[in-house]
This record gives sequence, C-alpha cells and structure tokens, in this order.
Amino acid sequence: MENGGQAMAVEAGQMFPVFHGLEIAKIPGNRMAGIVGVAPATYSKWRTGKSRIPAVTMVFLTLLLANRIEELSESGPDDGLKSLRFEATLKSILRHLRHQEAINNALQPGIVRQGAHLFRQWWQKSNNEAVVGLGAGQFSALSHAMNYPSIDRLDVAS
Repeated sequence: MENGGQAMAVEAGQMFPVFHGLEIAKIPGNRMAGIVGVAPATYSKWRTGKSRIPAVTMVFLTLLLANRIEELSESGPDDGLKSLRFEATLKSILRHLRHQEAINNALQPGIVRQGAHLFRQWWQKSNNEAVVGLGAGQFSALSHAMNYPSIDRLDVAS
C-alpha cells in the first residue's frame, strides 16, 4: 500500500497489529469507534483491512494502546494475583504494540506529530480516566480541529 510514496503492506483480511493489541486489551470495537468518532462499521472496516485508516488515527490508536498497557501494568490482574496468564497477556499486547510502532516508523514526521498531539489532548481531557470510560466523540472533536493532509491515509489491500 502507498502512503504518499511510503510503502506499507497489509494483506487482505489481516489486521494492523494495533487492532490485535486493542482486542487483547479488551477494549471493545464499539467503544473505540466512539473514541475516534466514527461509526462502528467504519472502525470494523479499518480493523479487518477492508477500508483505509487515516495515518493520524493509526498513530493515535497506537498511543492509546501504549496507555492501556500502562494502565493494565499498574492495576494488575482482576483476581489481585500476578498470574502467569496476566503476564503472558501483557507481553502479547506489548508485542503487538512494538510491531505497530515499527510500522508507524515509516510515517512522515508531521503525521506522527499530529497523532501525538491528538493523543495528548485526549489524555489531558480524559483527566486520567480509564480508556474504556471515555465518552463518545472526544477524539472526533479533537481530530476535526486538525487538517489532515490528503496523503494521510494508509491504504489497505482489499
């Protein structure tokens, strides 16, 4: 796939690693759609590789996943024990995050800055609330204030 001359490939029917990580972190797709201000169907198409996702949104989702890893690390497992299963889950999420970060390294610096700016604004507005408790449309309101360049899309093979 092309992104303003930058080649990035995702095979048809596959997902970007960030979507795998968000699923493992148990952040529902409907909640994520609300955070980024799109219809659940749009988020689903991004997730399954059937539609292109704005690169700025991909950066935002990557940072959101990193934030979720931090929250999970601080809170520990639900049963209060540092179980092997919990540790394996965190390692799996972290592996997906690292893979996505490697993909994001090919993005233009301006796109990464915009995604980081949106995340910073979201994080400040969320008042340190958990990601899953965020109200719908907060990201949308932030992202509409930004001007996305026309090359700001990741093409996903269908």
